[in-house]
Amino acid sequence: MKQPTPTDQLPELMFALLRYVKRELSREELNVPSWLHLETLRFVEEGKSPAMHELASYLRVQAPTATGLVAALVKEGFLERTKVADDRRRVELRVTTKGKACLKEAAQKRTTAFARVVSGLSVKDRKEFARLISIITRIP
Repeated sequence: MKQPTPTDQLPELMFALLRYVKRELSREELNVPSWLHLETLRFVEEGKSPAMHELASYLRVQAPTATGLVAALVKEGFLERTKVADDRRRVELRVTTKGKACLKEAAQKRTTAFARVVSGLSVKDRKEFARLISIITRIP
């Protein structure tokens, strides 16, 4: 039987890493209902006042799901929704002060969770891991 190459192992290793990271992140309690809500806030905060189909595409969900996420975040005071004066079909989204505080807290908790994920690696290996991930994701 042929030995699997490192490339052959990558899909399973990536999914195993994602499961592990997700498990560590779930240990961090947030003030939003889910990480999907948090990603919605983050996307809007990055300066994108998206149409629902753009948000849905980014989140990889159906448009009604994106609309529900936004509605929940508006109801809880994390987002503000205002109608666009010259296009009644569109709304603009803005992260509120409460939403910004939530994003800041989530960033701190994410850092804590990832510190646990890589705690078994040496400093040199952590740097190498970060370098490789940045190459793969094209993040400087």
